[in-house]
Amino acid sequence: MTVAAQENPLPAFHLLVIPATFWGHMRPLFHLILNLLKLHPHIRATILLSPATSDRMIKDLNAFTNSEKKLQSRGGTGSISEHLQVVTCGKDSTVVYDAAAAQKDIEDYSTVLPGFIKEIFSGERDLGYGRNNRFASMIPTKIIMDMCQFTVPDILRKAVSEVDQPMPPVLVFCPISFSAMYSMFVTNGLQGMYGRVLRNIDRDVAAGIPVKDAYAKRSFDFPGEVVKFIDIPYKYDYELEPHWALQEIPVESLMAFFPIYHTMFDPIVSGFIMPFTGEFEAETIKVIEKEMGKPLFSVGPQVPADMWNNTLQREIASDDDRKALTFLDDMETVHGPKSVCYLRLISMSASGPSTFLTVDRTSSAGCCRHSKRPVYQSSLLFPSGLKAVPQDFLDEFKDFKDYCHVTFAPQWQVLNHAATGFFITHCGSNSTSETILAEVPIVAMPFFGDQGEIAALLTEVFKIGIDIKQTKTFTNPAHNTLYDGTKIVGTEDAIKEEMRGIWVWMTGKEGDEMRKRVAELKQGIKQSVASGMIGRDLTKIGLGEWA
Repeated sequence: MTVAAQENPLPAFHLLVIPATFWGHMRPLFHLILNLLKLHPHIRATILLSPATSDRMIKDLNAFTNSEKKLQSRGGTGSISEHLQVVTCGKDSTVVYDAAAAQKDIEDYSTVLPGFIKEIFSGERDLGYGRNNRFASMIPTKIIMDMCQFTVPDILRKAVSEVDQPMPPVLVFCPISFSAMYSMFVTNGLQGMYGRVLRNIDRDVAAGIPVKDAYAKRSFDFPGEVVKFIDIPYKYDYELEPHWALQEIPVESLMAFFPIYHTMFDPIVSGFIMPFTGEFEAETIKVIEKEMGKPLFSVGPQVPADMWNNTLQREIASDDDRKALTFLDDMETVHGPKSVCYLRLISMSASGPSTFLTVDRTSSAGCCRHSKRPVYQSSLLFPSGLKAVPQDFLDEFKDFKDYCHVTFAPQWQVLNHAATGFFITHCGSNSTSETILAEVPIVAMPFFGDQGEIAALLTEVFKIGIDIKQTKTFTNPAHNTLYDGTKIVGTEDAIKEEMRGIWVWMTGKEGDEMRKRVAELKQGIKQSVASGMIGRDLTKIGLGEWA
């Protein structure tokens, strides 16, 4: 990401950063802060991490420092890492990827976070747990928090009140697309999907239904209304959560997501940071800003500089890395370039396993076998890390030679490998950024959150991929028709037929045309960085122009 650094020295300010406790939100926010520090050397930043995520974040910081070690902050004031402190809130922990450990880490972090925030606003050097505050002489005057930290506004109010400090302006980091923000929070008179769900839950609770039961009942309740989008085609509301019925989402997780609605409208919030390209959904931004009365800052994909510049060196950091990259090397030798389909299964809390299928005639049958699984046996509900992939799923391919399965793939290296032809993706914001920067077309299989809107933007507006339709599974059996008129049959034969067609498209002339359009899309993002909304908004954030 190349934006001109500030020429003239500016008064330093201390930025407090409160991320979410899961990687999909945390990593782009972390790289946003690194990019801001590179552009604006007057900023000092403190990031408050949970113990389980701290080690992984520090590894990313070390990698960033090593790759940028020759780049000094403007004016020779030292390396960027000197302007950043990463504070682990609580005791050190060994990262164990299971659901119980993840839940405990979140609970522990929530318990100790208020104390750390108060100590930082008090200017204390000793934060407890052996943590030191290198910027103790600078009380935070700006805050960036993740949208999922819905308890933080009250924590901040209490902390600044107790130490007699003014409330700093707060920007909320929202790693969702602009169209998703519109549907979640703005439609129907600033109600959106999240507001509607919460109102229905409140009515149920008032009628005597237990809170957990109300969340279980209402979170998947779609009335079948048309969402009249601005920059993407109209959709029925249930189309925006196209595989939600396949998810094993604990009620406790739902109870932690929908209150995000209150964060978006909290009076301490000055605006929103979105790691997407504003020019792509410009009319939607105008409507959101008008309706919500707060600015949206379009900062574009937040990834390491090596991803922007395609200079990331091949690195073998694990057995999975070696297995995946060796497989791709072999497939390029045997089948040629662009001969492999990369499939990543998703998880709400940890990176899912990665699967590769070569796209010759044999593998087409293999992928059809795989593609029916989400509908009939819900294998995509077990994405490793927190839940292991079922053995019967793996057994499907035990005699399938052009196939490789790993728990964690080096995704950027995979996407940039010459053998990779296309990417079957859930269209999460991070994967979307990486596949565009790698100029790889997609087959979209969105599940929930903002993935439906992102898939529509990529496949229907920019036409850099194809959306899988016959696997879509809605909670209401009556919801079997998409707004574009497609009937969801959902049988094995229907899915196989669709997948055969997708294989023909992605390996033929249409796939080549998609690759050209992805490259053009990438250039549009780079132009936005150089002279458009991304460069403008990164400058505004760094200068503290948040109103």
